Amino acid sequence: MEMYQLGNDKRLIKFLEPADVKGMAFLNADDKMYIYLPAMHKIRRIAGSVKNDNFAGTDFSYDDLSSDRFSDRMEAKSMKEEGDHFVLDLFPLPDSDSQYAMTRMWVRKKDSLFDRIEFFDKDNKKWKVLTRKDFRPAGKYTQSFLMVMEDLKKKHKTRNLVESVKCDTGLSKRFFSKRQLKRH
Repeated sequence: MEMYQLGNDKRLIKFLEPADVKGMAFLNADDKMYIYLPAMHKIRRIAGSVKNDNFAGTDFSYDDLSSDRFSDRMEAKSMKEEGDHFVLDLFPLPDSDSQYAMTRMWVRKKDSLFDRIEFFDKDNKKWKVLTRKDFRPAGKYTQSFLMVMEDLKKKHKTRNLVESVKCDTGLSKRFFSKRQLKRH
């Protein structure tokens, strides 16, 4: 896949392989989510009721792929120190329709990047675990080149391996449009 991002509120993902998802694209911009389905040549808006569904057979939900800030939809209710990390317990804001009752995040003290998130279901049972590894410089930023989302209920994992990163390439807000979803 190729992923394009502008700030914290615009993200476009285009799938290159495998063959069953090639050409599919996902757009998250201006608090709206869209998906392009090449087999039908259609762009569909993702309804709020579907954003918690898994995306294209992965262990990531549409909401997990959104580009907003955690602080826009969650509130930290506790924080403790654990070794080289701050551990935050985050809870959805009252108007949120999150599928998670709580999220526990490990933030590295050295650079304030998170490298582990545990997601808890409405029964407060650990449901998913996201780990980010292989942090490397990418321009003036630090990027995780390996992400693994594990669904503990399904006993299944999705690995996202980043091959290359280009930063500050001058993307405009206009790039993040429904029209761009169809372009290859």
